[in-house]
Amino acid sequence: HLYADTRKWLELGWIDYLTPQIYWSTQSKYAPYEVLIQWWNENNFGRHIYGGHSAFKIGSPDEESTWQQSSEIFRQIMLNRRYKNIQGSMFFSAKSLIKNPLKVLDTLQIKYYQYPALLPAMPWKDPIPPLPPDSLRATLVEGSVVLKWSHPKAATDGEKPAYYVVSRFESELGMNLNDASKIIAIQKDNFILDKEVEANKRYVYVIKSMDKLHNESTQSAVVKIATVRKLTMASPIKEGVLEND
Repeated sequence: HLYADTRKWLELGWIDYLTPQIYWSTQSKYAPYEVLIQWWNENNFGRHIYGGHSAFKIGSPDEESTWQQSSEIFRQIMLNRRYKNIQGSMFFSAKSLIKNPLKVLDTLQIKYYQYPALLPAMPWKDPIPPLPPDSLRATLVEGSVVLKWSHPKAATDGEKPAYYVVSRFESELGMNLNDASKIIAIQKDNFILDKEVEANKRYVYVIKSMDKLHNESTQSAVVKIATVRKLTMASPIKEGVLEND
């Protein structure tokens, strides 16, 4: 009795993202979650799809037995991550989730959303990436590493970076910029104080620029620094850029 052809909206590019309210369980005999999320994965038409989860059902005595297990919502999240055209999850409602039914919120924080996530870009709105940071420098100050860089000029579309993503690695070998566990900051400022460093270690810092629609700079600012026993000296700083695979 309430009809909207949301698939058509996606197909014609009228909307940028959609969150289908897939409020059935993975064990539903009427509309299993996996069947529905797979269908949306195949019918996204290049737009973003965020699977909608019914947090209000978790642990509710009025719902089927599947919702009496915290594992149900985790199965749904992993299904979303299995399909390349599903960009993430949304939970209804925030009030229900904050109540932490079946300790779900604890597990989400510890296991499933342990690291920060970067928002996906919308190239149909803005395909032009920002320029990378300039003049990245690293120094040791009282046992911490201080990173400073210059805001770059505007890109060809006139936009300057809206924020920066700072990652830290202990080696250039196998350096993976898609590894969210290496992100130490997502920020607007052009400096950072990293207190989580150890003595007698070598660190490689990589900083990417991001514009307001979350396009990443195609190059990164890179700097290396070595700490010593009492964290009182730094090795010579090497500056440069790294092509992003």
